[in-house]
Amino acid sequence: MKMLCDSMERDLPADAHLRASGRLCVSLTRVSDGKNVLVSEFDSDEELLQALLCSCFIPFYCGVIPPS
Repeated sequence: MKMLCDSMERDLPADAHLRASGRLCVSLTRVSDGKNVLVSEFDSDEELLQALLCSCFIPFYCGVIPPS
């Protein structure tokens, strides 16, 4: 996950969250109740990056504790 995070930080443009908001839907699963959540508004590049990392997380392959 660290390598993926580093490459996205390097390759995403500085205004990626502005470009993605309203245009990109990231599908996430809440750990607490197992519900699917679609996120399409991002307040910062860090928030976009975290949403993408959470979407890519594969339990046990990527680790035991999912990112938030």
